[in-house]
Amino acid sequence: MDLRGWVMTEAVTLIDAGVAVGVAIHRVVSGLFGLSRQQYRQQYQRHHAFNLFGDSEKLDELEDDHFIEWKWKELDINILVEIIQSFNILELTSSSIAHVCSIWRSKTCDLTMSNSNYIVIPMEPYVYMDSRSDKILTRVLKIALSLSRGNIITLIFHFDQCPSDDQLIYTTTRCPRLKRLVLPSWNRIKKSEICRIFRMWKDLESLTIHYIGDPSFFISEIAKNCKNFYQLKITGPCDLSLAHSLVAFLPNLKVLSLRCSIVSIDSLIFILDRLEQLEVLNISHCVLIEVPFPSASNRIIKKLDGSILEKASQLRKFFRCMKDSCILCQRTKNDVLMKWHRYEEVLWKEDEVESLAL
Repeated sequence: MDLRGWVMTEAVTLIDAGVAVGVAIHRVVSGLFGLSRQQYRQQYQRHHAFNLFGDSEKLDELEDDHFIEWKWKELDINILVEIIQSFNILELTSSSIAHVCSIWRSKTCDLTMSNSNYIVIPMEPYVYMDSRSDKILTRVLKIALSLSRGNIITLIFHFDQCPSDDQLIYTTTRCPRLKRLVLPSWNRIKKSEICRIFRMWKDLESLTIHYIGDPSFFISEIAKNCKNFYQLKITGPCDLSLAHSLVAFLPNLKVLSLRCSIVSIDSLIFILDRLEQLEVLNISHCVLIEVPFPSASNRIIKKLDGSILEKASQLRKFFRCMKDSCILCQRTKNDVLMKWHRYEEVLWKEDEVESLAL
């Protein structure tokens, strides 16, 4: 199929969907009418289209401009051909364009292709984010979410991305129908704002989040506002406080993953006894301890006894790995709180529960 045929069958469809290339082309063509072929080639063709993704000054324009609504299927095919041909192969396959274009097909905004630069500090919020990384994350969020038209239902942050209050609230307003949130790092987000997003995301069904010091404050908000919530993944210590919060506020939880966490045996037993609707539990690569941490006398349990296995047998699926030879089990034991940045990029995305893996 030649380029003209491809444009007719593919490009116009993408433009109608409102994806990144469509908006980029829209910005180009908005200024074309009334200009000669030679003029638009010189003034608009590449500068406005491709710089949309590379020039931070275009970010505010994307938010504030009121574009003229064109009927794309009525657009002259010669204009579309000229615009598509103006990109070289690297630009057409660049991660910025290709990723944003995929949003409409999957209704997923996956930000894990890039991470952020930060340093750990001894006071709240315990991380200092590099300003350039912050600006890039804001830019990507605004471009991707502006083009989504509220259709994103899955949002995935990288574990090294620490969104701010403003970034997360902006995301909330642009993704009102969100069903799945993967937010491994939330150090810069106030508790009040965490609670606020759950009040707004009433369709939320699944959450992946890192260590929570006091879990009740957000679990209670999920219970009050997210009536279809059924799936939770927490990487970090699981003690009786977390177990009690789950049972008290999320008694209908069906899927729980504590993968690569420190888990007290009391909390595990409490979850197995009290979460009566639980169907899937993952404690793979967890370190099980006998007494509540942070006591120095914690004793590591290397094998589950028969009574716990009998309780777990009532579940539809129970995942576990406690092998001394397992590298991930060793890393959990050594790190206590998993330091994912030290290891292979793919590891933090994995989960034995298929619906939680990325």
